[in-house]
Amino acid sequence: MAIFADLLGTLRNRELEEQIAADLQVMMEEATVLVVEGGAYYWGKAMSPEDRLRLYGKAEVVADTHRAIRNLLVVHSPLPTSTDRAHFLGMVNLIREVERLVERAKNLVEMARLVPAPLPDDDVVREFRQIRRGIEAQLHDVPEAVKHNDVRRAQAVEEGGREAIARLGLVTERVSVGRYEAGVAIKIGLGAHTYSRIQRQLMNIVSSLVTPIHLVDFYEERSAVDNEPPSVR
Repeated sequence: MAIFADLLGTLRNRELEEQIAADLQVMMEEATVLVVEGGAYYWGKAMSPEDRLRLYGKAEVVADTHRAIRNLLVVHSPLPTSTDRAHFLGMVNLIREVERLVERAKNLVEMARLVPAPLPDDDVVREFRQIRRGIEAQLHDVPEAVKHNDVRRAQAVEEGGREAIARLGLVTERVSVGRYEAGVAIKIGLGAHTYSRIQRQLMNIVSSLVTPIHLVDFYEERSAVDNEPPSVR
C-alpha cells in the first residue's frame, strides 16, 4: 500500500503539497549526492580544506530545507483526527531521515580527515567496497521510488538493505579479529557502522511507500547501536 501521497494529502492544500513534494525531492537528491561524495573521500579521494568546507556548506543548505519543510508542516497541517496526526508524524519522520543522510556524509568526511591511512586491498575491504557500491546504487533508486510511488523499487531497497546490514556486520566482526593497524581497523569499523546507518535510513524512507503508517518500523531505532558516530567540525 503506497501511502506517501496520503502523507502530503493531510495538508489539504494542493499548492502547498506540490511545493513540499518538490522541496523534498531536491532535498533527497542533494543528500544522496553528498553521501556519495563523502564516501569518495572516505575511500581515498584527495580532499582539500576547501572541499570539506564546500561539502559542509551544501549540507547546511539541505538542513535549511529540512527546517523549512518542517515549519510548513507545523504551521499548515490540520490535525483533527488520529489518522491526520499519524500522517503528520510520518512526514516529519521522513524528512528527518533524509536530513540524517547528510550527517552520515559528514561522518565519512571526518573519518577520511582524521584517519587518512589508505585501506588495504584484502578480502575484507573488497567485500566492504562491494557493499558500498550496492548502497550507493540504492541512494539513486530511493529518490526515484519516492517520486513515482514505486512500491516494487521500494521493496527491493528493503530486501537488499537487510542483506547489506548483515554483511556489514560480518565485515566488522572480521576486522575485530584481523591483524590491522589500529587506525585502519578504526576506519573500517566506523565506516561499516556508518554505511549500515545509511542503509537503515534508506529503508526508513522507502517504508513510507510500502507500509501503512501505523505499522512503519524505523529500523535505526531498533538497531543494536543507538549512539550517533562522532562528527568533528
